[in-house]
Amino acid sequence: MYFVPLYLLIKKSGKIKDLVSDFTALISIYGGTFITIFSPDDVFVANIFRSIHSMIYHGCMLLIGMILIVNNFTRFKNGAFIANSYLMYVIVWSVAIIGNEIMYQVFKNNKELWLSYLPNFLSMSHRQFVSITYRFEHILKINSRQIYWIVPFICLIVNFIGAYLIYGTWWFIGWIIRKIESKYRARKQTKLA
Repeated sequence: MYFVPLYLLIKKSGKIKDLVSDFTALISIYGGTFITIFSPDDVFVANIFRSIHSMIYHGCMLLIGMILIVNNFTRFKNGAFIANSYLMYVIVWSVAIIGNEIMYQVFKNNKELWLSYLPNFLSMSHRQFVSITYRFEHILKINSRQIYWIVPFICLIVNFIGAYLIYGTWWFIGWIIRKIESKYRARKQTKLA
């Protein structure tokens, strides 16, 4: 959702606007669907305000992604959609990994502050518990605590595959809706004629 204002500020159509709109569609539909449907336990905490806020936030992400995809604002333009959204995802992923490592290095000597709160940007820090990697540890036969840099890369690969599977599902739903709508319009035109 943070990219929606950036998209709205870019006035001219072009590569940058396509890059931002493709990424916004992909990350909105993926983040919204994943949290609200598949893994709501990742965002529910003891603080009810944070839990409600998170579900509203991810529900809005799901709604924005559905609007962008079902109404065909973003589409697979000869593979440009995949390249654009993946490029932006890798940039955001890199910033999050660097931010997580900087936060760890800054606060690692202050154990009281570090134990109580250390940000985990995009929930993919290799220094903290990451639920998605623990779900795949038994499948990949790894111990993410011993090979700690594997966590961000597992997140990158799993999120990439998951995002495109979810995007494809919603795109297919949108395609069906567009087909039904075009048949309805054609039938309505023949009745008027």
